[in-house]
Amino acid sequence: MKVLVTEEDVTTAEIVSLYLKGKGHQVVCATGGIEALEKFVKEGPFDVVVSALDMPYLNGIELLRTIRKDYQSDTPVIITSYIDDEAEKNVAIQEGADAFLIKPLTETMVNMTIKNILKVPNTGR
Repeated sequence: MKVLVTEEDVTTAEIVSLYLKGKGHQVVCATGGIEALEKFVKEGPFDVVVSALDMPYLNGIELLRTIRKDYQSDTPVIITSYIDDEAEKNVAIQEGADAFLIKPLTETMVNMTIKNILKVPNTGR
């Protein structure tokens, strides 16, 4: 499986990448929303996108909207955040996110979420 991981924090991106590579997945990392969008277009297709919510210039919700609307992609997207904000979570899900995870992320959390969303598509799209 090919996964795009988008994080402003390089250390967090590396940790998530290790979690995924440990399960045999191919991982492409981006350090912000703009770079993620470029990689989504040039290096895709991806099976899953894992994106931080809070990033400068193009945040996780804006990246999600662009993937869904401009590229009409149904690639599963997981939004992550350090802040457990119900309103942000609701916006993410309404925009088509398949999951919203609160950091710090664990290996089990990331891998089980991916496993679950690949089994059950988001019918809200």
